[in-house]
Amino acid sequence: LEMMLPLLSFAPSKLQNVLKNSISEIRGLTDRLRSQADSLAQKQSDDEKVKLVYLPAFMESFVACKSQEFANQDVDIDFKNISQSKTIFIQCSTLELRCILSNLVNNAIESYVRGVKRVAIELNTDSENAIIAVRD
Repeated sequence: LEMMLPLLSFAPSKLQNVLKNSISEIRGLTDRLRSQADSLAQKQSDDEKVKLVYLPAFMESFVACKSQEFANQDVDIDFKNISQSKTIFIQCSTLELRCILSNLVNNAIESYVRGVKRVAIELNTDSENAIIAVRD
C-alpha cells in the first residue's frame, strides 16, 4: 500500500492522509500480530522441549483440563496418585505427554456406547519408573 501512495498524488490531501493513517494502523496491527505469533511460537517451543516435570501436578492439571473439555457430557474422569513416592519427577516433553494421555483418555471415553463414561487414571511408581494407568 505504501508503494501506491505516490500514484495517488493527484488525489485530495484528505484522502491521502486517510490512506497514510490507514497504512500506519495496518503496520501497527501487523507488528502486534507478529509479536504475538513470536510469543506463541516461543511457548510452543518451550512445551516441546524435554524438561524436568513434577508429574503429580502435571497429571492433576491434565485431568482438570480434560474434565472441563467433557463437562457437558456424562463423563467422569478420576485421578489418583497411589505412589508411595511424593517426589515424582520425569524428563519429558509436556506437549508429547499431553497428546499421548489425551489420546488414551479420548479412546477410553469413545469405548462407551451409552451411560456415564468413567475413566480412571492412576499414577504409581516402582524403583525406576513412573507408571500411568488409564482404565475405562
